[in-house]
Amino acid sequence: MRRVLTNAYLCFPLAVLLLILVVASSVSELWIISILAFIAALIAIGWHKAPPVLVWMIAINMLSIWADIATIEIYNAGWDYGVIVYTFPDAIIQSSCAMIFLSIGIRGGLIIGGSMFRYRLSTPNDQMGTAAPYSVHRIALAYILVQPVTALLGIIGQAVPGLAQPTYAFSLLKFTLIYMLAAKIFATGRHFLLLTVVIVAEIVIGSTGFWASYKEGFFIVLIALAANSRSFTRKQAVLAFTGVAVVLYISIAWTAVKKEYRADIVANGPWASFVWLAEKYTSAEFDFTTATVDLLSRVGYTKYYAMVMTANTDAEEGIYKRALLHIVTPRLFFPDKAILDDSAQTTRVLGLRIDSKTSIGLGYVAQAYIDFGFPGLLIPMVVLGMIVGSIYTYFVTRRAPQLIREGFAVACLFNSLAFAGNIDKEFGGLITAFLVLALTLRYGAAILHRQLENKPRNTQVRHVGQADFAP
Repeated sequence: MRRVLTNAYLCFPLAVLLLILVVASSVSELWIISILAFIAALIAIGWHKAPPVLVWMIAINMLSIWADIATIEIYNAGWDYGVIVYTFPDAIIQSSCAMIFLSIGIRGGLIIGGSMFRYRLSTPNDQMGTAAPYSVHRIALAYILVQPVTALLGIIGQAVPGLAQPTYAFSLLKFTLIYMLAAKIFATGRHFLLLTVVIVAEIVIGSTGFWASYKEGFFIVLIALAANSRSFTRKQAVLAFTGVAVVLYISIAWTAVKKEYRADIVANGPWASFVWLAEKYTSAEFDFTTATVDLLSRVGYTKYYAMVMTANTDAEEGIYKRALLHIVTPRLFFPDKAILDDSAQTTRVLGLRIDSKTSIGLGYVAQAYIDFGFPGLLIPMVVLGMIVGSIYTYFVTRRAPQLIREGFAVACLFNSLAFAGNIDKEFGGLITAFLVLALTLRYGAAILHRQLENKPRNTQVRHVGQADFAP
């Protein structure tokens, strides 16, 4: 992260834009508080020494706060979702504080994990990072081979609810490969076309599903770019800014067409879905401004926190306790366990009418407010952060090549504890992902290393065995 947070060409224009935003804003105090909270959170997890994936986690959570501030700015008066306006500042301030304490917990987890999971990395490949002898083309081939496996796991997860989280956790291995591929390409400065093809493939394949998970692969690439220790190049800048622009445009367009797509198109299959979406995206026959505001309101989640602050939530108390009980009783062994329904809880608490094809939760911060109030909710935020920091430290201290260790850590954490997610799904998904990926790393790292290493012709290569990866 050092080259990102200390890059004058990046930080100076950003600082100027933020200054203009604050000066011109009608809610400048909210922008100032949230931005200072983000800076405090970055300092808490180590500033320029912080692992990029952990910075990413905090930044994505803060995005939910900033989106609501931007929406208030756009409407410039009140809110049309039934939220009492005067609760917004408190909700935004308390959510920002929650992110600071989540970061403090992460830093504590990094320290505690560093003492608990301290392994001596003795083999040369353990410390080689992006200099490890991995073939970019072998990583790309592995990514291609994983695609049908990921699709099959998705089908199994839908057919067998008890296997939904484990199959999703296994599918995260795809993101390990994307991270490794991007990290190698950024380190060598070659094969950018190959990386572009992978990003496009992720966008196309992800767009044709019901939930449109098209952006996750590109997010992994951004994390790998932030982790790269070399100076920014023109190719990296073009790839990053073009990718951000494309993903942002698709997100706005998807917001405009998703209702029609889910109701009439997705059932026709991937190819028909792709053709329909491509036509919609290229023709731009939608209200861009309305779709942008709708996207901001969908990304922003402090509005639900603000509504919770004025709702009668006595009947819902004990959410975190019930979530913990839910997590320790896997559906695979307890098939009669109740199905999680985020929208049902949101309806009970806030009285909102939510479409059956949409899932809207309260968010784990708002749920913590229901259970503990403020500032009591800061305690579970610290605990969650400590678990996240410990998980990261566990992965990066395993006896395996550094690039593989980093890839597993990023795949496990980059999409965890999203602000919009309820605690039972977010924490349960995090623990399941950790267990599955930890076992895979323990018993599969040697195999992955052998399959991906670049073997020179006409030379004898010492093959790494399982013993080299033993704890």
